[in-house]
Amino acid sequence: MKKYLILLLSFGFALSCFSQKTKKNDKNEDKNKFEGRITYIGKVTRIPDKKKTTAKLGDVDSYFDLVINENFFRKEENIQNRLQINTTEGIKNEIFFQTIRPIPGDTIIFIEATPQEQHHYGLTARNSDACSSKKVSAKTSKRKKIVRQKCTKVICNMVTTDNIRVQLVAWVAADIKVNGFYTPYFGELSGFPLMYDYYNGEYVVTYTATKIKKGTILDSYFSRPNTQSITMTEYLNNN
Repeated sequence: MKKYLILLLSFGFALSCFSQKTKKNDKNEDKNKFEGRITYIGKVTRIPDKKKTTAKLGDVDSYFDLVINENFFRKEENIQNRLQINTTEGIKNEIFFQTIRPIPGDTIIFIEATPQEQHHYGLTARNSDACSSKKVSAKTSKRKKIVRQKCTKVICNMVTTDNIRVQLVAWVAADIKVNGFYTPYFGELSGFPLMYDYYNGEYVVTYTATKIKKGTILDSYFSRPNTQSITMTEYLNNN
């Protein structure tokens, strides 16, 4: 938090006006900082190499919610009504844990990744190194509304490790702030993506927000489950 030091009484009035303006800006920033739940749907939108997959354009990849406060976010994902995968990440710290539960079923696999594993496996958008080169362009002039939010188009051009050129697009809402949130491939954006592309090595999935619900989310919501955890390395070695 910025601190302002009054050095001379003669500057008192000017500093007072500046301080009031700053407080007003801080309030506006706090107002824009998002806390709550955003619902997304992911669909296959591009297939760079049809030989790599049996997926078809328009196939639903998954539904998920992002639950967010200033310290954590959790991706609560339903994969084709077969698996419920909840992935929790720290925004300010390298925290990563995941629960996997079959649908239907009560058995939970609890995976907790160390910071070293997060880097090694590229588990988070912050640590992702999924292509040989990429360039995120500046925001374009193109705009549109998504869930009643004004969004600006951002483009990422990349070349994959197997020399496939892919262009990814994100639509970013400047009025929604989650400082420290990283978008896959795009990194940390100035604003929050309400629509964005993700290339999984076979096809491009476009995730689009369909609902936004603001509200207080306590840190306790992101607590680890009361069950024995395994490391990501142990999980990958056994599956």
